[in-house]
Amino acid sequence: MDIKLNEDERIDDLEFKNLKIIQNKNGFCFGIDAVLLSDFAKNIKNNAKVLDLGTGTGIISILLCGKTNLKEIIGVEVQKEVYEMAKKSIKLNNLENKFKIINENILNLEKIYNNYPYIESNILWLNSFIEEYRNSEQRNITEKNEEIVMQIKRKNDKKNNKL
Repeated sequence: MDIKLNEDERIDDLEFKNLKIIQNKNGFCFGIDAVLLSDFAKNIKNNAKVLDLGTGTGIISILLCGKTNLKEIIGVEVQKEVYEMAKKSIKLNNLENKFKIINENILNLEKIYNNYPYIESNILWLNSFIEEYRNSEQRNITEKNEEIVMQIKRKNDKKNNKL
């Protein structure tokens, strides 16, 4: 497989089912938390659709592709350079039919949240956001997702004295 690496990129062996990941030598590289999270999530139902918010270089999504029989996983990453590394890792592992990635801010994707019964994230503030979204009394299927997202964000901002 012909994958062109940038000068500061390397390929790391995940030592699991011959999976590999491309990372920046000088940037953030995945840690044990990503491996543990993928292990906690490995009981995802067969043929499930998963949304991975804050995908980074794709470590959790790549591991979930190897550990589960999920139908598809959509990764969302806002940083263009990191998104590009994840795209190369998807190709390197021949996961194009299972793992797709979007270069976008998660706040702009309100229309797809309800299409994914499983939402995974390794972003600390986002995990509490998702939990509050799922448990929110304000959640109403007929409401626009955008309104729900903004209501919960404002509630979190008030809680954290950001407003």
